[in-house]
Amino acid sequence: MNTFHSSAQTAQIVCTIRSLVTELHSRGLDYSAIENGIHAYPCSCRLIVEGRGHISFPDYKAKAYLNPVERTLFYLFLNHPEGIASDDLVLHWKELCRIYSRESSFTDSEFREDKIESLCAESKTVFYATVSRIKRKFRDALGDLNAESFIIKKEKGGRYKVERINILTK
Repeated sequence: MNTFHSSAQTAQIVCTIRSLVTELHSRGLDYSAIENGIHAYPCSCRLIVEGRGHISFPDYKAKAYLNPVERTLFYLFLNHPEGIASDDLVLHWKELCRIYSRESSFTDSEFREDKIESLCAESKTVFYATVSRIKRKFRDALGDLNAESFIIKKEKGGRYKVERINILTK
């Protein structure tokens, strides 16, 4: 598809969106309510784990790469849809070690345990930084709105969790 044709299609889509937003606004919805409505109905929640670090979002034709620590933390939260409080990470020590040993290419068990120890440290510095990096990578790949379904978020009550998503394997 050539660039001109693609630009014309994009312009048409933007005009359609503007028209729909104007119609919603004329029905009494302010822009904040329209934006909240868009966030309330995510388009897709599918991802594919494509091997070491590569995660694909088929409905958005996008990919992101997570390093072994990021994957370990992300997979832990996928395994626990009920969420986990940051102070309770240490309660999942064995599971974190098991996931990290699968995701990492390091064979030194002491090195792997050091990585998990830093993730579970009382200061939570590595935990917060890792959550933030995952969020940034997903937002870079998908855009802010589309990434919301996939990022690790702190819920009311202090538990961190990922919204319900469909994981496909390759």
